[in-house]
Amino acid sequence: MKQSKLKVSEVGQYVSQKYFDQHTNCYKETFPSTASSFVIPKSLIEKVINLSPEVKGIRFMYGLADHLNPNSIRILLIPCSARSEYSVGNQAILIKQGYYDHLGEKHSTLRTCELISSFVNDIKKRDQGLNYKEITRGGFFGKKKLLEFIKDSQGDQITLHFSYKEEIIHPILEFQKENNSLFGNWAQPCPPLCKEKSETEIGEEENDDCLATAAVSKIHQHSSEKVLDLYRVFRDNKLLDMKDGAIYYELYYFISPYVSGFIDQQTNKTDLLKSIYLDKITPFHHLLTEHKYEEALAFLKETLSEWVGNYQVEMIES
Repeated sequence: MKQSKLKVSEVGQYVSQKYFDQHTNCYKETFPSTASSFVIPKSLIEKVINLSPEVKGIRFMYGLADHLNPNSIRILLIPCSARSEYSVGNQAILIKQGYYDHLGEKHSTLRTCELISSFVNDIKKRDQGLNYKEITRGGFFGKKKLLEFIKDSQGDQITLHFSYKEEIIHPILEFQKENNSLFGNWAQPCPPLCKEKSETEIGEEENDDCLATAAVSKIHQHSSEKVLDLYRVFRDNKLLDMKDGAIYYELYYFISPYVSGFIDQQTNKTDLLKSIYLDKITPFHHLLTEHKYEEALAFLKETLSEWVGNYQVEMIES
C-alpha cells in the first residue's frame, strides 16, 4: 500500500492572503459570472466529522442543483475514511441517510452523484479544452486540521472559496480571527485521489480502489490490462454520451473505493472478488463485446444500486 508522510487526518494547512487573492481571482477570471464563495456553518462541519470514528476528514465536493442555473452550486460535505493512518487516498463513506450540502439539505448517494455530474458538465461547457474525467470534483481536508481551523477562529461559520491553479479547482477555507482572515488550503484534490487511473499513472493503493480492477486482477493476474481496456473504451467513448451515463460514471467512482476497501478487510476477500467477477463483471463484459451498450448501462445501473444498498451504513447523528 502506498503511504504518505502526512497523516490523512492532518491534510490541509494555512496559506497567505497573497496566495488566496491570486488563486481566487484566477477562478473568477476563468469562470466568470458564477458563484465562487459559499458560507458553511461550523456546526455542520462538526456534525459530519462526528458521524463516526471512521471519519478521517471531509471531502468538500462540488454539485450543481439546476443545470440551467450555473449559480445553483452546492458544496457537498462528504465524510471520508482511509485504509491507513498515512494513506494517500480517501474513500467516501456510504451513508444510508445521505449527505449534507452547505445549506443543510440532505441528498441521497445517487442524487449526490447527479449534482456532481451536473457541476462537471457545466465546467466542461465553459472550457471545452478540459477533459471531463480530470475536472475537479472537490478537495479533502483532514479531520484534525478542520477542527484546528475551527478552534483557531471566531464566529459560527466559515466561507469556502473556489480557487484555480494548474487546472484544478481548489477549495480555500476562510476563517475570521480578531478582525483578520485566516485561509486554509492544500486539500487533496479529487481527482486524482478519489478515483481509478491506470496502473502506470498511480500507485498500488489507488488502483486497488477500483473494484473492477481488483476483481479482474484477481482472475487475470498477467493480462488484466487487456481485459480492463474494453471497459475503459466503453467508459471513455460511450458512457459519458449516454442518457444518465455521467451520473453512473460518478456513482461508480464514488462508491468503488469504499466497497473495495470493505472487501479488502474481509477474510474471504478472494471469494468475494471472484463472485463479483463471475456475477457482475462477466455478464457486463459479454454485453460490451456484443456492442449492447444500452443493456450494459442498464446492467451497470442495477449493479451499482445493489452495491449501494448492500454496503451503505446507517449513521446516528448526535
